[in-house]
Amino acid sequence: MPTSGLGDPVTSGQAALGRGDWSAARGFFEAALAGQETAAALEGLSEALWWLDDVGSSFPPRRRAYALYRDSGEPCRAVRVALWLARTYIGAYGSAAVANGWLRRAERLVEQAGECVERGWLEQLRSKMAPDAAAAALHAGRAVEIARRHGDTDLEVWALSEHGRALVSMGRVDEGMAMLDEAVVTATAGEARSLMVVGDTCCNMISACDRAADFERATQWCEVVDDFTRRHHCVPIFHYCRVVYSGVLIARGRWGEAEAELQNAARAVERGHPAQTVHSLSRLALLRVRQGRLEEAAELLAGHETQRVATEPLATLHLARGEAVLAAALVERRLPADGEGDDLLSAPLLPVLVEAKLAVADVDGARAAARRLAAIAERSRRPAVEAASLLAAARVDLAGGGAPPTAIFEKACALFEELGMPFEAATARLEWAQAVAASANDVAAQDARQAQAAFERLGARIHADRAAALLRGLGSGSRPGPRVPGALTRREEEVLALLSHGLSNDEIGTRLFISGKTVEHHVGRILSKLSLRRRSEAVAWALRHPLPPPTEK
Repeated sequence: MPTSGLGDPVTSGQAALGRGDWSAARGFFEAALAGQETAAALEGLSEALWWLDDVGSSFPPRRRAYALYRDSGEPCRAVRVALWLARTYIGAYGSAAVANGWLRRAERLVEQAGECVERGWLEQLRSKMAPDAAAAALHAGRAVEIARRHGDTDLEVWALSEHGRALVSMGRVDEGMAMLDEAVVTATAGEARSLMVVGDTCCNMISACDRAADFERATQWCEVVDDFTRRHHCVPIFHYCRVVYSGVLIARGRWGEAEAELQNAARAVERGHPAQTVHSLSRLALLRVRQGRLEEAAELLAGHETQRVATEPLATLHLARGEAVLAAALVERRLPADGEGDDLLSAPLLPVLVEAKLAVADVDGARAAARRLAAIAERSRRPAVEAASLLAAARVDLAGGGAPPTAIFEKACALFEELGMPFEAATARLEWAQAVAASANDVAAQDARQAQAAFERLGARIHADRAAALLRGLGSGSRPGPRVPGALTRREEEVLALLSHGLSNDEIGTRLFISGKTVEHHVGRILSKLSLRRRSEAVAWALRHPLPPPTEK
């Protein structure tokens, strides 16, 4: 890149970083390094490479910058670099040991430096890497205090958002959201200088909305985040926020949109941030279970079974397969043993535990789990958690014998509908119908039909089948089968559509997040069902029949 007449290339590169022109910044810093190796130029080049989603190439210049800062007697700058390396190793690759090594190095340098603002940046990273929400809040609070003493707005904004997210996880939702609102407004209004700080602050807000099931706030802030990330070309942050937002789309019944977001995000982070892939795959797996596509859900989760983020979809998959014992054991390993450490992170797992315990006739165990969920609902005052708690309580009461807890089912269903959560509302309505089927046939049939219609609209196959079975038992008929060409399943339709576009088995597998071997099996079944002999005949058949469009890559 030509740099003559532009002054100091390091200064020009830093200006380019500030406005989000990552390619120009890279050119300036490379030009500076061609003349002389400096820590500032190396650090700037690393920053530009990271934003260009070339994460692997960003590490060597940053490590070299650390060494030069140390050699030149600039320990505070060296601390900043060490903290960046720790955060990026854990965030991009999940390399906890390497990240911990850099964190310990930063701690030692801070102790040598004494009182400095870098101590606050150290606390901020400790908050992000904390093992639980209470510890995260403690470290973030310290970082905010240090930032205000030293007048460091970037640190204050970032730490305030970490503190707010931790409080939300602890169930102090109103207090935490107030902090997050302030942090994001301050960051996006231009008071924060670092785009990294602005981006991560926005992600903390969306993540907290997801944990609190605050869909309205999430939607509002996603518009702000979308605008910011597009204007400043913040590709890595954009992908993570979209994964989080997909949870809102799934809850609102916008499953097609959620699927597109998750598939795009998984492909985008696979090269530069492989540790983040599990987040999109786990969300997609949960959606697949709800759709009744259990084999695909299992494939998505393969290799990620030990990840905490995969706990809910994996336990839900076990339940759908009738493996209630495995589901309960998995959830119990992830939850605090005594319940005293329960927070909003426990809330999605406890309804699964209630269902698993009831499936093995452990009513007392289910009741204990339902009470834990009720306690979280009372502390957090989140309507979505309250609705889940009511449904859990109704399930336990029903299993305990006596009259069906109609009023509790009705309240849970009303809350889910008010929140715009169609899958959960239909689930509550179907269980209510099952509960009153023996005593109120007409009422049960009406609710079962409404639930069936909702499941059909969503594409929740297994649940729609359950509603249909109840209707048959009530003498109200059944639902028609899915509209698919010939005898093909929906998955076979998708494979055939991609096959007709000339894709190989491996390419189709990449698009659909399944193995090439599985695609081969699907192709074989397609040929058999359509009485065809070779792939070319299948392509010709697809051209003569309407098929769903192939998934975008």
